[in-house]
Amino acid sequence: MSGEWHRRSIGEFATRKKVINELGDDLPPLSVTKDRGVVLQSEKYNKRVATDPSKYVIVEDGDFAFDPMSLYYGSLGRVRGIGQGLISPDYVAFTVDSSVDADFIEYLLRSPAMVQKYERVAQQGNQFGKRRRVYWSVLQDQAVDVPPLGEQRRIAAILSSIDHAIEKTEAVIAQVGVVKNALMTQMLTRGMPGRHADFKTTAVGEIPAPWRVSKLADVAKIVTGSTPGTKEPAFWGGGIPFFTPGDLGKSVWVTDAERTVTGAGAANGRLLPRGAVLMTCIGATIGKQSIAARPCISNQQINAAICDEEMEPEFLYYALARGRDRLWAMAGRTAVPIVNKGKYEELQVPVPPLTEQRDILRVLRALDENLVQNRSALEALFVVKAGLLAALLSGRVLTTGGAAR
Repeated sequence: MSGEWHRRSIGEFATRKKVINELGDDLPPLSVTKDRGVVLQSEKYNKRVATDPSKYVIVEDGDFAFDPMSLYYGSLGRVRGIGQGLISPDYVAFTVDSSVDADFIEYLLRSPAMVQKYERVAQQGNQFGKRRRVYWSVLQDQAVDVPPLGEQRRIAAILSSIDHAIEKTEAVIAQVGVVKNALMTQMLTRGMPGRHADFKTTAVGEIPAPWRVSKLADVAKIVTGSTPGTKEPAFWGGGIPFFTPGDLGKSVWVTDAERTVTGAGAANGRLLPRGAVLMTCIGATIGKQSIAARPCISNQQINAAICDEEMEPEFLYYALARGRDRLWAMAGRTAVPIVNKGKYEELQVPVPPLTEQRDILRVLRALDENLVQNRSALEALFVVKAGLLAALLSGRVLTTGGAAR
């Protein structure tokens, strides 16, 4: 251990702040979250839920705040970019003095190691073990290891750079998602950008003149799933995926299922080919879908569309996703809504020429690949941040390259 690090109680450098909004100033109410720290209440609830502002506590940029009843989940953060705001009188606000770097302290107090400590010292709670409290009197007595001020600032700068990279990557993912949705809406109704000048009105809306509208049964064979006999255990536990509604909707192409069947079970349950578009047809999951990435079977709550040579499975997938509202209308107002095989067969879908379907899919696949790459990068950044938090906040790795403690 390096003698430069010192064990200090939080109360040595932090002071509780309790300025009541007695004049009832109309300041924005704030909430404390475990993932994002302090945020505007309107961002968390999409509305203002604060009642009597005169009972709330005034905080300002730089102040810390935490929720005693969920601190052991990590609900602590700093006020940033708001100026002044209000926190519930059930929350606790505090400030830190100049002997510590506030950014470093925020990373320290929000670290997984500290959250584990909060859970150990949380008190009381309800009969289910929830809503346990960490009072200020308990928090201020907790001991933490604090390096010299210069090291604190360097650690905070490193972690801040990782956070900045995470924010930029998240923004890119969000923007690509917006672009994809906009392009998908454009291309599924008006074709490739700039390709068409003439349009016609149809049952599915305005589409390019060269396109046609067909019943789903005219471009795909619709098959309702079935479950192999449960009294025939030889059917279960093979290598062929058996899909249920819970397996669908997580990705465009789906490979794995919770259960599998043998070849005999698949034959009994109607083996579906790779490329079958699996569509849930009953209950709250109506319209959830994925494309089978390999031969499979499905249960009776799923209809499968096996496309003919005029329809690319992926194009049908996107066309059906856009028409989910029509599926719900077809299900009717029954206790358990259902879109049976016959209704799916009557569903009308746009059918562009096969070459244009493939052009559209190339654009969507490129955007999907971009999303996959950026999501992988984001996951890697979170792994890096977790490692840095553990190493830097414990002193095992020093920013100056000196001896670790």
